[in-house]
Amino acid sequence: MVKKIAAILLLTGVALCLLQVWLPHYYLTGDGPGHVYNAQVLHDLWAGKNVAFYSRFYRLVYQPNPNWLSTAAIAALMFLVNGIVAEKIFLTVYIVLYVSGFYLLLKKISDNDSTFLLLVILVFVFPQTLAKGFYNFSFSIAFYFWVVWGWLRFLERRTLGNALLFFLFTTLIFFTHLLSFVFAAFTCAALAASYAIAEAREKNSQKSFVFFFKNAAFLAIILLPFLVLMNWFTHKEGGMRIQLAPHLYRLIELMEGKYLVNVTHTEDFPAEFAGIIIMVLLSCSFIGIKNRLKISKYDGFLVSLVFVVLVYLCFPESFLGRLILISTRVQIFVYLLMVCCIACRPVADKLSISSAFIISFIFLALGTVETAGFLTARAGTLDDIYSVAQRIYFSEGILLTVFILIFCAVLFKLPFIKIRNVGFILSFACFVVLTCVRLCCLLNASSAVVDYTSAKQYIKPYSVVLPMDFAPNGKDKNDKMIADRNWLFYHASQYMGIKKPMIILDNYEANMGYFPLRWTDSTNPYFHLSKGEGIEAQPPYANIEEYKQTTGVNIDYILMWCFDSSYLNNEHFRKLYAEINAGYHVAYTSTTRRTVLFEQNH
Repeated sequence: MVKKIAAILLLTGVALCLLQVWLPHYYLTGDGPGHVYNAQVLHDLWAGKNVAFYSRFYRLVYQPNPNWLSTAAIAALMFLVNGIVAEKIFLTVYIVLYVSGFYLLLKKISDNDSTFLLLVILVFVFPQTLAKGFYNFSFSIAFYFWVVWGWLRFLERRTLGNALLFFLFTTLIFFTHLLSFVFAAFTCAALAASYAIAEAREKNSQKSFVFFFKNAAFLAIILLPFLVLMNWFTHKEGGMRIQLAPHLYRLIELMEGKYLVNVTHTEDFPAEFAGIIIMVLLSCSFIGIKNRLKISKYDGFLVSLVFVVLVYLCFPESFLGRLILISTRVQIFVYLLMVCCIACRPVADKLSISSAFIISFIFLALGTVETAGFLTARAGTLDDIYSVAQRIYFSEGILLTVFILIFCAVLFKLPFIKIRNVGFILSFACFVVLTCVRLCCLLNASSAVVDYTSAKQYIKPYSVVLPMDFAPNGKDKNDKMIADRNWLFYHASQYMGIKKPMIILDNYEANMGYFPLRWTDSTNPYFHLSKGEGIEAQPPYANIEEYKQTTGVNIDYILMWCFDSSYLNNEHFRKLYAEINAGYHVAYTSTTRRTVLFEQNH
């Protein structure tokens, strides 16, 4: 009966995940519209449509680069459905791969007593990286589970089928994102070592050494071509150039569950609560068990956790010559490996009073560090005293709630397995609350995108459009901010490019160098149009006339979203605005006046 309840809750959770994608007309993410627009151009080029028009601005680059998956997959889906539906199908595949991969991995490494363990999967399906539109990276997380699961299958049964399965998922993860590929490769190597050490303790050590050597050699052979490609790619991008330094403030962000939040501050409480539950259960798993020093065949996950935490704390936000947002990307892996460690550790019968005190001391210390860090960040801002007091109350309230639950469990002598299940159920409750909050925001955002893209009916096919976004967080019809934790509207205008052929000049993806489409050197707006902070800055800065003279390209339309007149105090934007008023006229204004389209004078 209990297992049936857990299964029903898991299926309900998957349905809620799908609801987030399919209920809004647009599932808006930061870079998502850019992926869909580039996929539309790629699809048209594959299909032989509008080739002459697009070829002036874009060139196709067939190189074995990571980050290819989203553009190519969505472009292929467009042979069957339109771009909006193709994006939703793509994200549905992501959800299915993520949940099923994590499910199979946790089932493989956990005992059968943790009935509700699988519910913890759901709270991590929508990290902030997905809300930012990092589709390739998000898929790579899903493939991480499948790579590790495939490797464990191979360690248990060295068959050709398992070898090919592992190679398939290794290929997929490489062509989605290098960071996840590195983490997967490290986890596989660590598991090969922990398997061999655990077997040596129980059986013949010489045979264990042979076992490890064969598996390590096979792993090296599989990874070698990808490591060669990775070296070629990083060298092409200018080399790693990494300067390691401790960034201890990221511990505070880990305590806060900062990157479990997608779009709005309303998610803060359930996100932080879910993160603390995972950390408390991990602490309980190590403090409460006997024979802590005994090596388990799955202790490779613990070694991987240590490695990922070091990357999280020490790597810079930027390398390879660009902003990587390493803390945003790696934090989710810290949580996921914590869950894996919880799943594979042997379970104690009960938690002792001393164990509860140790756990409480650890997390109260971390809570103090978090509060101190927040106070330091706010130092000198006397006008924000209320926010500081609210934050302290918020964080300490979460910690106090968790500790009360722990001590009640200890006092009533609940078996630790039941404590774990309560924690997993609470994480599911956090997921449900997060879903409700996000759905409200996503529906509001979708309505705003309808307003933003309503200008497309007044734009002629084969036009060149320069969007200017003055509210990347979005504003509703009452002028209230929609997403205060994410720039959801940063590239929302690019959805217009899937309805009719047009060139949208803030197509950052074509300027990155590792996606299938690239700007031609003669028309690249990031070279010839952007000035100062650039066309995507707040406020934007460009020289339209110089772009025309340099490239021979007429910018037919200027699309403004939530124009902010206060930016006219900026000298550079004031010049740009004067240039627009001199050469363009208003062709369309939406009913809410958030969207204004300027057409070039003729």
